Amino acid sequence: RSDTESVTTKAWSSSAVLDGLATQRLGGSLDNTQTSLPGLPKTPPMGGSLGSTARFEAVEAALKDLHRSVQEVTSMPEATERLLKAEFRHEIEQLRNELEQGRTKAEQQAINVIRIESTASGLAQRMELTEASVKDMQEVLLSETVAAVDRRLDVAARDCDQSLIRVGELHGVFKDE
Repeated sequence: RSDTESVTTKAWSSSAVLDGLATQRLGGSLDNTQTSLPGLPKTPPMGGSLGSTARFEAVEAALKDLHRSVQEVTSMPEATERLLKAEFRHEIEQLRNELEQGRTKAEQQAINVIRIESTASGLAQRMELTEASVKDMQEVLLSETVAAVDRRLDVAARDCDQSLIRVGELHGVFKDE
């Protein structure tokens, strides 16, 4: 008997809560059996067919509101999750773009370093070749200069010898005279 009473009381309480919701929705009381607290009637609800129809419509409207509220509440975590996932994806995309830009910059800098090293190596080789060419030219010029000086000295020495011979001849002519 206590199980039956419990089920009856639960059904009566659920009906009373729905009546309270319907009353709140309609803005008034469905019957005079309610206490001052909404959803807690003094006696089990009873009513005629006219009151039952209005009560049924109010209960149906309250259930629709309740269903809509439940849908809103259950959709909030899903919407929040979608929003957080979208923000997370956006942040990941930004990080990926920054990483890609950094990688591209690093690659460009590496290319520039390789280019500079190549240029420096080429310049060092050209400098060595230039130094070798200058040294060879100096040796050639020095040997040509020495040869030219030798030739001029030979010419000057011959001229000097010839001048000495002439001076000796002239000295001999003046002495004889």
